[in-house]
Amino acid sequence: MKYISLIILLTMFASCDNDDTSQPGTFISTVLEFTFEDIEGNDLLDPSFNNAYNHSDIEVFVLADGEKKILANLESPHFISNERGIYSMFIDLSNDTTYLKLSEAITDTFRCQKEIGGNYQYLSKVWYNNEMIWSKEDKTSYVKIVK
Repeated sequence: MKYISLIILLTMFASCDNDDTSQPGTFISTVLEFTFEDIEGNDLLDPSFNNAYNHSDIEVFVLADGEKKILANLESPHFISNERGIYSMFIDLSNDTTYLKLSEAITDTFRCQKEIGGNYQYLSKVWYNNEMIWSKEDKTSYVKIVK
């Protein structure tokens, strides 16, 4: 009887279709947290600091078909004061090139390299104004930029 049960069980497994190409979940990780400081360590996003960037001037955007597409501005808040007491911004870098307008005179550029598969997309390297500032080996999603 044991052998009959074993044969039935093996037949059931052998007849299972293994062509299921569905992806059980999706993993997307393209957002990093940024802080901006001057060389003296002053928080350039803190509105109480005299030389801070004005939040109403800051925009995160991409160029799509030559047109400026705003991803974040004052209407879509992305500034927080974190547990360290420092203001930071969360920027989605899902586009290959993302622009950050800090003031009328300053627009900086993020470029990124991503790992993309059937059910995942994550950042592997990020450059800020052509300087690599982050890679997946850093094992953190926090970046401090000194300006």
